[in-house]
Amino acid sequence: MVAPILDDLATQYSGKVTIAKINTDENSDLAMKYGIQGIPTMIFIKQGQEVDRVVGAGTATTYTSKIESMLENAS
Repeated sequence: MVAPILDDLATQYSGKVTIAKINTDENSDLAMKYGIQGIPTMIFIKQGQEVDRVVGAGTATTYTSKIESMLENAS
């Protein structure tokens, strides 16, 4: 399950990144805006622009790597 991983990452990166969980059934406008066709989908957004995406259940290592990459390239 992805939810516990996201909860852990939200704690680990508190103050550095925002991790939000969206119910696509209740927020179909966001699902359409970001072209979400499968769940779970993790979208990495930096300065309002999508920079990466993971469709399907990823691992904590995958998510951590992508977050760290975004933080290293912060500008």
